[in-house]
Amino acid sequence: MFVSWCIMEIGIKSNYSKNLANKYLTSGNWCRSTSTASAEKSRDESNYESLIYVIFFLIMLDIKLYNDNCMNVFPSLADGSVHLTLTDIPYDEVNRKSGGLRNLDKSHADIITFPLDNFIDEVVRVTSESIYIFCGSVQVSHIRSRLIEHGLSVRHCIWEKTNPSPMNGQHMWLSSIENCVFARKQGAYFDIRERCKSAVWKCPTEKYKGHPTPKPIELMERLIQASSQPEDTVFDPCMGSGAVGIAAKRCRRKFIGVELDETYFNITKERIETAVRGIGEKKDLMSFM
Repeated sequence: MFVSWCIMEIGIKSNYSKNLANKYLTSGNWCRSTSTASAEKSRDESNYESLIYVIFFLIMLDIKLYNDNCMNVFPSLADGSVHLTLTDIPYDEVNRKSGGLRNLDKSHADIITFPLDNFIDEVVRVTSESIYIFCGSVQVSHIRSRLIEHGLSVRHCIWEKTNPSPMNGQHMWLSSIENCVFARKQGAYFDIRERCKSAVWKCPTEKYKGHPTPKPIELMERLIQASSQPEDTVFDPCMGSGAVGIAAKRCRRKFIGVELDETYFNITKERIETAVRGIGEKKDLMSFM
């Protein structure tokens, strides 16, 4: 069933794939008896492997990655050209002196590199439906106000970490939450399974060391499924760890990602490609279908 579905998807995009689809769907190779299937196992496995490579390249065609400042990329995006913007902007507040406690240092990943108002204006312009902006506590009020000025419906959401770091826990309450401002335009899609749910999202942190401020793929998948549909375009102008891109492909969405830092960009690009190949991530290639 999965193979037939994959071939039908590929068949939409190329004549070669249409011929491949006809061959597989009419041959009955995937529904023969056990004995017949065993006899043809080697050939079928070879064909299946070729099919997987075709799927991989088709998936990657729907991914656009930019190593640039997002403010330079915005002009290339038409009004309303993405359905959902989901991003985690630099908080501009985490790096600070310890005050006698353990130091917090997220390096330049925490330094904002664009005028926040201009950024919000551009996000609103290019997004046709919903927006999620993970941000620092001091940024919440400003982002909410700016989005409301654009006439969007806005909600302050919270990611509650179910496994927060114990750092400085002997001195104060644990740092177990992060802020996100959600906004939607009139008529935006919202999954029926998420209706009347709390704006506090409980999810564990992810043990990923390639970026100092990663967001969990599991949570990104939930938000993408809540506010977009298959084949929609998801946009992340501050790509960071690449969690949004991986989640977008797992949910069968197109993806546009931008990352300014070249080191993080290269790490993230490789991470997304590796995830799509089904190597080293929780789910295999089939989950991208």
